[in-house]
Amino acid sequence: MAGFTKIRELESKKRALVIESEICREAIKAELQNLRLYGSGVVHTFDRVRSVAPWLALVGSVVMPVLGLVLGKNTKGPHHASPLKKAIAAAVLGLQIYRKYGSLVRTLVTSLQAKQKPVGGAQAAAENT
Repeated sequence: MAGFTKIRELESKKRALVIESEICREAIKAELQNLRLYGSGVVHTFDRVRSVAPWLALVGSVVMPVLGLVLGKNTKGPHHASPLKKAIAAAVLGLQIYRKYGSLVRTLVTSLQAKQKPVGGAQAAAENT
């Protein structure tokens, strides 16, 4: 009889382990689903940042030199630049920036305008209703 009770104990332990294994398997499935959801959010955020990055680069490359001209040291002395020289320097800087980033700005504006325009079929369907 001692062997019979030992077998029953082992069977009950086996059932308990199988149940525990199923619980752990379901917990892992739930965690994987959470990771998928989190990963899709990260991808969405990364896409948003990536779509704004060219604008940030453009703004940084334009604003920083202009701020340097506007907020530059105002030294009184022999090295003080006249307003005409500052205006010429600003015009040259603007021309250089336009040459360097003009095509990028045109491309970005065109792509943004294309995204905002409704599709022709959808527009025609909206007009018919």
